[in-house]
Amino acid sequence: MCSCWFRLAFLDTPCDIPNIVEGSQVSGTSKELEIILTNVARASLEELLTDYRDFLRNRGLTEWTKDHLYVQHLRDLNRTPGANYETFRKGIEHIDPAICANVIIGLIKVTNFLLDRQIKALENAFVEQGGLREAMTRARLAYKPKDKKRTQGMMSSSLTATESTPSAARSSASGQHASCASTS
Repeated sequence: MCSCWFRLAFLDTPCDIPNIVEGSQVSGTSKELEIILTNVARASLEELLTDYRDFLRNRGLTEWTKDHLYVQHLRDLNRTPGANYETFRKGIEHIDPAICANVIIGLIKVTNFLLDRQIKALENAFVEQGGLREAMTRARLAYKPKDKKRTQGMMSSSLTATESTPSAARSSASGQHASCASTS
């Protein structure tokens, strides 16, 4: 019974996995966008958590407290190296809707905790390193001194070349000729 509701809840709720994946893919270019997409995923999970709490409340079921025996068992399972869906299958697909919903609530809480840590780390990295605009400015400023020297070298060599061309000599000669003509 609960596993069907679980599937419907995930189909009806915006999926946060693509937001996390997209955020990670853009991390090399935009820390801001990575933070935004991770926050969207976090907000989506918070909405799902509210839905599961409503599910329990509407059926007169209670949410487990942090001292509940099953919560302790869930914490132990969360520490299992390489934990995956199979690790939690018994609880997620349990016939008792209270167990099913509470296990999912516990998993959402753990995921939210981990996302909160990731968001904090991303924000710290943004403050320390800046975003894409800052990185581009640093790269441009690092390039500019080299660019100025090269440009100045090109300008001085082009001025020297212009002065020694026959057309420059002609225009300076015609300029002198014109001045001579006006005096005579």
